Amino acid sequence: MEYVLNNQSISHYADHYFKQNLDEERDHANFMSKYGSRGMTIPQAARLFCVKQIAEYLKDKKQKLDAKDYIGLRPSVFWAYSLANTYRAELTEALKGVDLDAILALDYADLVE
Repeated sequence: MEYVLNNQSISHYADHYFKQNLDEERDHANFMSKYGSRGMTIPQAARLFCVKQIAEYLKDKKQKLDAKDYIGLRPSVFWAYSLANTYRAELTEALKGVDLDAILALDYADLVE
């Protein structure tokens, strides 16, 4: 998936998308640090969100986002939506054989405990 997204243009979309998730997770972890240790690192959590967000939009082609959603959602969700819809064929090919339902079933809250 990373190779596909980094090789669509000179923009290296996967790198930008991962950094967005990393920044969001870092902010979240700093806020939640008062609750103790984590079961996964910040980069691991960012990778999880990268894959889960794109998998969600690849599975649910009917789901739509618009401007009013921006206030309540993480900015990385818009990256995922855009990437999944712009590069659907390429991502679907790159993820052939991957069980997207198993990825979507992963629970962030359980993993960080």
